[in-house]
Amino acid sequence: MTLFMKILLILHIVAIGTFGIYGQTRIENLLTEAETNIRNSRYDIAIKKVEEALSIEPDNKQAIRSRINIYYLINDYKEALDIVEEAIQRFPGDGSFYYQRGLVHIGRQKFNKAIDDFNRIIDGYDNFELYKVYLNRGVAYMNLQEDELALEDISKSIELNNNNASAYHSRGMLNYQHKNYEAAVDDFQQALLYNENNAETNFNLGMSYFRLEEKDSACPYFHKACKEGNLNACKMVLMECAKNMPE
Repeated sequence: MTLFMKILLILHIVAIGTFGIYGQTRIENLLTEAETNIRNSRYDIAIKKVEEALSIEPDNKQAIRSRINIYYLINDYKEALDIVEEAIQRFPGDGSFYYQRGLVHIGRQKFNKAIDDFNRIIDGYDNFELYKVYLNRGVAYMNLQEDELALEDISKSIELNNNNASAYHSRGMLNYQHKNYEAAVDDFQQALLYNENNAETNFNLGMSYFRLEEKDSACPYFHKACKEGNLNACKMVLMECAKNMPE
């Protein structure tokens, strides 16, 4: 090999390396921008960022997961399902795609299919964030009115991660439905520790106190939930808490 050819080869290798570093940095920036736009509900911009990232690296799993998530968040479950099915075929050993498919199945109200996906993860992926899986399997059981199984799963989720507002709220709903109002109060209070401005949780806590005939405890939560836009809470304020209305 001549000296000239060696120089060309070195330049080619350097060029490939530089493009690889640039490409990876560009992908990371695009996905960061996509996540920012997702948090701000600017899904049209987010999907463009994700699509651009995938045009650079079609097998980037983070980008694929973000793409599925965006379609899930805008309730386009058909598109989300098509993407996640393709991802499972390409990456059958990646539990995150089975988890996402489970969420999509919940959105499609295919609860038994969701449970099948969550079972697959629980049985085969020890390093997965299982508290999320147990919570969502519990939600699927709730929708199937399998309340005992739901309560078991959601309690397991709380055992694995005791600072998840959604888990406490879901268990609170189960306890409320079964007229375990004191337990519901405890769960909704715990949920508010981690998400204090949730209108639905404030309303449900108010209703739990109301069922316990503790109106003085219920009304502050109805007031708060009403201010946060919960119309049912506003009705309770008018019907039950008018004398406690702030001046």
